[in-house]
Amino acid sequence: MLAHLKGIRLHFTGTVQGVGFRPAIARLAKELRLDGEVRNTATGVTAELHGLSSAIEQFLTSLPTALPAMAHIATQQHNEIPYQIQQGFHINLTEHSAHHITVSVPPDIALCDECVTEMHDPRNRRYRYPFINCTNCGPRYSILHTLPYDRPATSMAPFSMCPACAAEYHDPANRRFHAQPVSCFACGPRLWLRDSTGQECATGENALHQAAAWIQRGGIIALRGLGGYHLICDATNDYAVATLRQRKRRPTKPFAVMFPTIDQLNAYLQPTPEERRQLQHPAHPIVLITTRHDDGAQQLSSHVAPDLPWIGAFLPYTPLHMLLLEQLGTPIIATSANIADEPIITEFDTLARHLTGVYDAVLDHDREIVNGCDDSVIAVIGDRPLPVRKGRGMAPHPTRLPIPLAVPTLAVGGQQKNTIAIGWDDQAILSPHIGDLDTLESFATFDRMRETLYRLYRFEPQQITCDLHPNYDTTRWATQQGLPLVRVQHHHAHILAVMAEYQLNEPVLGLAWDGTGYGSDGMIWGSEVLRVDPQGFQRLAHLRPFPLPGGEKCAREPRRSALGMLCEIFGAAAIPTDDRALATFTPQEIHLLAGLASKPTTIRTTSMGRLFDIAASLLGLCHIARHDADAPMRLEAHFDPNLHVKPYPMPIDGMLIDPRPMARALMLEQNPTVGATRFFHTLAKLIVTLARQEGLPVVLCGGVFQNRVLCTLALEALRETGLPIYLPRIYPPNDGALALGQLLAAAQGIQEKR
Repeated sequence: MLAHLKGIRLHFTGTVQGVGFRPAIARLAKELRLDGEVRNTATGVTAELHGLSSAIEQFLTSLPTALPAMAHIATQQHNEIPYQIQQGFHINLTEHSAHHITVSVPPDIALCDECVTEMHDPRNRRYRYPFINCTNCGPRYSILHTLPYDRPATSMAPFSMCPACAAEYHDPANRRFHAQPVSCFACGPRLWLRDSTGQECATGENALHQAAAWIQRGGIIALRGLGGYHLICDATNDYAVATLRQRKRRPTKPFAVMFPTIDQLNAYLQPTPEERRQLQHPAHPIVLITTRHDDGAQQLSSHVAPDLPWIGAFLPYTPLHMLLLEQLGTPIIATSANIADEPIITEFDTLARHLTGVYDAVLDHDREIVNGCDDSVIAVIGDRPLPVRKGRGMAPHPTRLPIPLAVPTLAVGGQQKNTIAIGWDDQAILSPHIGDLDTLESFATFDRMRETLYRLYRFEPQQITCDLHPNYDTTRWATQQGLPLVRVQHHHAHILAVMAEYQLNEPVLGLAWDGTGYGSDGMIWGSEVLRVDPQGFQRLAHLRPFPLPGGEKCAREPRRSALGMLCEIFGAAAIPTDDRALATFTPQEIHLLAGLASKPTTIRTTSMGRLFDIAASLLGLCHIARHDADAPMRLEAHFDPNLHVKPYPMPIDGMLIDPRPMARALMLEQNPTVGATRFFHTLAKLIVTLARQEGLPVVLCGGVFQNRVLCTLALEALRETGLPIYLPRIYPPNDGALALGQLLAAAQGIQEKR
């Protein structure tokens, strides 16, 4: 008998803490009558099994299908150990270590179907409990102080479990076995409603009813969610949405809409099968979905997303959101509580200090948000996701670098859509979205995020990597830290981020198209065609530079970029002053800006983002941007996939791609839909032409490739070349992934200088 007994030790890395991994191991071991233990460690999860050899083999075979949905094994090691007589199978205390934490941070997970059923069952003790959760769902990263992931290391530590919850927590057969945030009405967080002065005016179920009544009357509620406060109002009420816009000083930028159920969402929007799948992903991200316009469609307020044919839609992911939406029965605006592009607010005192007068009441609770996190945003290109923003449920995210780092390294990213990353050996961790670093509050959030990653992973950098731009706040900060510094050119970092995602270590043709990036020559780049390999990059092609009269103001006023392009075509003294792109200028302004455009000291750029602005202005679609990416979004909204059009001329002469012939044609285009459609086909043809010239695997990245129309056309055209195509799937194509590319540059030992 003893000859058939053996022991085995297993070690797992990846997303294996906070997702029900240990309970799944324990349940399977008990089913197979194996003895031993499982515990969290600084690097993952370790299990020891003792029992019949046949049972251990069956355990290894059955394990992949026994794991919870959010669990992901990156590596699995096992070795045989001497058999020992044990007494049952146990989940033991976490093994602590002074070394780096390398286990993945557990993500926040949307409410699971089992908890939804319990929350709706009047016989269940958690009936209508606004904080219900189990091992398969609920808060994780947002409540986490330190790793490894155990209740004392979370903001649930102050809530002592009642006997009923403790019994579930310690029962291996229960779905809440070792669910760290487990609680109930008797022992969990408390819900209340504050009025606009901050005074508590209702608690529990009554707070929920009064909050719903405020919304039904056209009011605006601030609600504490998982990663921060949302501002909420009725998305079908014109007065409520217009009031929110006025109070938040957000005139036109689209709002996200939360729908009670997928069926109700279908009454307003027309999601594709992949968009429905993304909506129901365990993270429940915001997904960009086309609106319905048929006779049976229900309509949101016209103020939700002015002039756009799509909505950023998502489903309720916490029990509190779900209970509120069920009571309302209508979709709601659920937008981050913040000012402009600043980080989401996570504390009531900050909310009251900055947003008093914006909300009418606050639906609040006393479970602390340790780590703030904006909602994730996903676009779908055909049948594949394209991340626009990595936040709640999807970050921090681990990646293996194709080349290991020599020393632990901090990457500080860029100025806009900032994220940061830490790395050591071949490990890289990219932070959640932080935002634009244009205010003191935003940069304070950058600093808190850095401290959070240091704390969670016991990390101390020995070098820093940053953007080449000398005036980025991140670059200035990095130069003041007294550590070795690796500077990385902006568009090179874009391409390296995709190479890191796909583990590429061979030469590629990278198209890094965006609004602004500091070039190696001190110029403003933005339409870069680079050959990239582990030794660095070679600049192969870019747009013919054109002037930006007014510099950074051109990013907010597409008409200025258009005027600069007209000066390139006709000369400053001969520009057609009656062109529609110039209609909002006075004659004096045209004369002044044309003179400025012709000066040799005026900034010139190769920016593809500004070319989008030029096209939108020349077509009469957008002269002054109302929000970030306004002009490109309007071009996308006017694209007609059913139109059969010829591309505009866009000749390539050596390294220079000449946009002037296309710009002249856009001036004469009478139909903006035809013009927008031809514009996108022109860029798709350009991409294929460049790809065929080099014959290398193609990487598409930079903020311009957030555009779903351009991505779709480019992918369709590139498939005919037979070349490998790499478009981001896990990380955003925009500046939200720069830090990952900076880490890979540091691993390659690249040091770029002006």
